[in-house]
Amino acid sequence: MQHGQMMGNAPADAGSRQLHQSMMAGMQDMQRRPMTGDVDKDFIRMMRQHHLQGIEMARIQLQNGDDQEAKRMAQKIIEEQQKEVARFDSWLQSHQ
Repeated sequence: MQHGQMMGNAPADAGSRQLHQSMMAGMQDMQRRPMTGDVDKDFIRMMRQHHLQGIEMARIQLQNGDDQEAKRMAQKIIEEQQKEVARFDSWLQSHQ
């Protein structure tokens, strides 16, 4: 089996499995979150979680990936999305 091929519905590569598990856990977390009825707050809360998920997936790529360009993209995602999460947190604090 080649790198990245699937075993049933699960990726064969350990890093790919981690990415898949992370994505699925993040989706489940977002689905469990109750909506507030305030579209602005709901948008910010959901985007915050989405960005945290992106950060986690980028960290998995850095730990398991080989391609240097992909690693640079992952590092940039971490840096940019951490800033976005901080902006979301600030907005949420000011809109309680």
